[in-house]
Amino acid sequence: MKNDYKKSKKAVRLIETGQELFRKHGLRRVTVDEICRTADVSKMTFYQYFKNKQQLIQVMIKRMYDVIIPEIDAVMDSDETFYHKINRLFAMEKRFRDVIGEKIVEEYYDVFEMDDFIRQMIEEQLMFWQKFFEDAQKKGELRQDVRIELMMYMFENLRDWMNDPKLRTMYPDAVRLAAELKTILFYGILSRNDRESL
Repeated sequence: MKNDYKKSKKAVRLIETGQELFRKHGLRRVTVDEICRTADVSKMTFYQYFKNKQQLIQVMIKRMYDVIIPEIDAVMDSDETFYHKINRLFAMEKRFRDVIGEKIVEEYYDVFEMDDFIRQMIEEQLMFWQKFFEDAQKKGELRQDVRIELMMYMFENLRDWMNDPKLRTMYPDAVRLAAELKTILFYGILSRNDRESL
């Protein structure tokens, strides 16, 4: 980051304009010129705050994370059961994708591949989920006879399954596919009544 965008109304306008354009048209089609023109901000000002379009997108994602992290912490510190916590966390993730825009989430990997920003985000997410599973298992909310390593392996592979061409054709969008994969991972394929009778 070249300058602190939080102190500049123009920089924030660039971020919000970029997010709206990306949501409508996707990452590939939208250019820095179009963002600047729509935001009524010069390209010189754009480059005072962002190295390129990729960094602008990263700032957008980081801004949303900064909003949602305190909410996640509140869920984790609550006395709710694992079942309720996981539902609230999934709802937050869906809201994150809705606010950021599904096109942005889906296309980032295709346009920019696996950069350090995404690697760090994935690593932090995996560390969070591993601690979440470990804590739940210690409390008896997850099965003791299933290794955390297996849970994490399956969780890490959700991304590969989400990008599986055959699976993608079965769902209208990646969000619904991700939701169903996570439902199977955490709740299995039995109905809730059948699970409770086991």
